[in-house]
Amino acid sequence: MAKGHSPPEDPMADALPVLNPFRPILSQEEAETAAQTGAVGSFLVAAYSLLHVFIVMTDVDGFVARARAAVDTRQMDPHTAQLALSMIGPGTVKAVATSGVIYAVVFIALGLFQWVRNGRLLSLILMALAAWSLFGNVRALGEASPAATGLPLWFSVVGAGFTAIALCLYVAGYRGGAWLAKNEAT
Repeated sequence: MAKGHSPPEDPMADALPVLNPFRPILSQEEAETAAQTGAVGSFLVAAYSLLHVFIVMTDVDGFVARARAAVDTRQMDPHTAQLALSMIGPGTVKAVATSGVIYAVVFIALGLFQWVRNGRLLSLILMALAAWSLFGNVRALGEASPAATGLPLWFSVVGAGFTAIALCLYVAGYRGGAWLAKNEAT
């Protein structure tokens, strides 16, 4: 590097220290950066939801076949088994995809709100929801066959990873929002 030139700024260099929950937030800028990382968590959840929609919609018939194959009808009477299997069809898959798009839009809106407002309440709520979701993802991976969802195992594992990362980002968002609220009150 030539003398007198500063290195290019890296926006992630500002965000990485505030992700450490054991490091105190030292300035207004760090608090704002931390609060905005909660918004990034919401954008990440929205991206994962849209990925889910894409995977499901690119192979609707295969998804229906895998979901039907995963239904255990051995303990059901024939009428109940037929009813359960008839409920899994292309219309059901399209409804799931539509709800995934709505979910993504909601999380994008929440992320934009968190980015602008830098509050702690939204991060706290999203942190609780992400923890609950992560618990459910891990439990489902341990107890049930991932084939029951009609999705491949790798997708469920990636989903648990996305949720864990979003949870860390929400924790940072809460810490930043709490610091801002505390220092605005004084």
